Amino acid sequence: YWSECIIMEFLAGNRIRGLDSEKLSTTSIATITLDDQMNQPSTSSGTTLTKSLTIGDNSQRILIVSAGAYNASPSITSITYGGTALSLLKDVNGSPAGAHLYYMLNPPVGTADVVVTWSATAGQRGMGAYCFYNVSQSTPDGATHSILQTSGTTTILGVLTPTVTGSMIIDSMMWLAGTQGSTSETNGWCNFINNGSPDRNQGSQYKLNPTIGSANNMQYTTSSGGGYSWVGAEIKAGFDSIDVPDGSIFYATDTNKSYVLYNGSWNEL
Repeated sequence: YWSECIIMEFLAGNRIRGLDSEKLSTTSIATITLDDQMNQPSTSSGTTLTKSLTIGDNSQRILIVSAGAYNASPSITSITYGGTALSLLKDVNGSPAGAHLYYMLNPPVGTADVVVTWSATAGQRGMGAYCFYNVSQSTPDGATHSILQTSGTTTILGVLTPTVTGSMIIDSMMWLAGTQGSTSETNGWCNFINNGSPDRNQGSQYKLNPTIGSANNMQYTTSSGGGYSWVGAEIKAGFDSIDVPDGSIFYATDTNKSYVLYNGSWNEL
């Protein structure tokens, strides 16, 4: 007798339940995380500020630089990292000061100099930089806002409403104020730039878990009032891949249909 041998292959997988629309997703929102940061104030006049920053070997990286000078002029002509120019994210430049946010996607891993260059000699000024990872590499920026306050005040209240789940918010400010300012969120830095009188503050803060769809207050306070420039921006999260092996079964609770994953596609059973 000749008998036919039938071989059946059973693929190890998962049994998944969810809405029908969810079966198409093989990614989840990543958590934006701080890698490293630095800051560099200056009380003397000059055209540049320079300091090194180390970029870790993490996925979906972004470099963000915050800079400001108390003069509305000169303006910033370039911000570079390792000699490569960053792109403008958001700025405001006018009387009494300028505040700027620049960024670079996927900066090279390692240590290099951040260099901020003004178009002419600038007086009291400051800058700082962050590297975050798990940030969207296609559309990293979302909502932005700027404020130019000419009259004296002891409180900066920058308001930003992020729009996308998983986003963070970050700001940059330059303030003609008294003693060193304090921040309401995670303090990147608040440089007290004191070269006699008047005094200046240049700083930045961020919030990794803002309330999405609602106004978030980025507040600074100081002992005496001055005018200021402030900018804020939403930074969007990237995505993590979900390891869903072929052979996984998905049951759609809203349609009562079942699907099997084969070669990365869901096929109805």
